[in-house]
Amino acid sequence: MKGKGKRRYNVLVGCSAVCFLIGFVFVFALPPFIQSMIKEQAIDQVIMKKENEGMWAHFPGDTDTIITRNFTFFQLLNEDDFLLRNHKPQFQEVSGFKVQELEDFLDITYL
Repeated sequence: MKGKGKRRYNVLVGCSAVCFLIGFVFVFALPPFIQSMIKEQAIDQVIMKKENEGMWAHFPGDTDTIITRNFTFFQLLNEDDFLLRNHKPQFQEVSGFKVQELEDFLDITYL
């Protein structure tokens, strides 16, 4: 019985050590590595240069990013009653207005 208990103890200690190492890697080693990778890629893509002009100077541009905005308006139906007789306002919702943004920067000067 003592041999079996000692073996279970060793397996438990081994599993605990492996879990600790995996947790240590995920908590302390992985985040700085990921952060440094993100910074490297961001530096290349954030600086506005002639080479990456299609990503920032023209929308949709090279990224094929489509920016749309949906608008909803409310029409006041009883403006005279509301303004003159202190009645509660009544509104009608008018929706379905969609606008796609297109941007094209002109006269670009690089330093």
